[in-house]
Amino acid sequence: MKNIILVDKLHGIKERTSFFEVLEFIKANRDQKDKPFWIDFYNPTASDLGEIAKIISLHHLTQEDILSKKVREKSEEFDDYLYVIGHALNYNPDHKLHDTVNVSILVYSTFILSFHSKKVKSVEMVVERLKREALGKLPNEDWALYALLDGIVDVYEQEVNQFCNEVDAIDDAVLAYDEPEKLLRRISEERRNLSLFRRRVGPKKELLQLLTYRDHPLVSKLTKTLLRDVYDHAIRMLEVLDMARDTLSSAQSNYLTQVSNRMNVVMKTLSIVATIMLPLSFITGLFGINVHVPGQDGNGNYWFFGIVAGMMVMAISMIVYFRHRHWF
Repeated sequence: MKNIILVDKLHGIKERTSFFEVLEFIKANRDQKDKPFWIDFYNPTASDLGEIAKIISLHHLTQEDILSKKVREKSEEFDDYLYVIGHALNYNPDHKLHDTVNVSILVYSTFILSFHSKKVKSVEMVVERLKREALGKLPNEDWALYALLDGIVDVYEQEVNQFCNEVDAIDDAVLAYDEPEKLLRRISEERRNLSLFRRRVGPKKELLQLLTYRDHPLVSKLTKTLLRDVYDHAIRMLEVLDMARDTLSSAQSNYLTQVSNRMNVVMKTLSIVATIMLPLSFITGLFGINVHVPGQDGNGNYWFFGIVAGMMVMAISMIVYFRHRHWF
């Protein structure tokens, strides 16, 4: 196990605590209601969970879910504890939105345990919040449940806001027809990101709704009030994503309209050129066959230059007429 964070109501935050020290702490304080604590385990192993299960009630299905990477966000009630799983964004070099980390939260009557296999920004945010708002002390026994879920949702909200800014930029670029060869690729990428966001945020809304409006003895009334605020943030994210979906659909329609308009302009220009050249081609083709051409028996080129001048006058007249009709 790489790192353990221990926070209690009396002594505050203690990072990089040894595993055996944490086990002794749990043994000594698990039944003391006046000393609530929260312990965060980073990258626990099966043997670590087995040692913890010897001290506190921990169902074997819960142990399997903590070690598994393919568990949906959910809330389950057991005899002695409430088990909550949230999916936190994992910040990786490629910044892929589908890369998430399961954060398992066990809520007991006097303490909370959390487990995750990779570093998550949400835990760091909770620690910083404790230092900033509570002098490093744990406010109450189930506050960490709210703080962890709030941190998970806050990180997603930051990404959703950044995503919406990119969608607005795409919409502006479509209207300006800026870099058209890249616009369709950008729209396609953001539509995939939109689908990923909706798949990530939707289960969070359901989880928070369950925790907020379902009575449970291990979740206090104050924590439910705080969770309602997190629930509102999840609803807002879904509403913002719905607006972004409409904007992307509108941007794609505008892009296709712009392409069609550009194509129409090109086709109109080619049609005008073809219309101007048609009578000229007819005249040159007519005189190019084996017929008598005016002036061919003479010694000068007056007829030739006269015919060319007439063709030029005809072409210029057609251009002036098309311009007057605002066809180009």
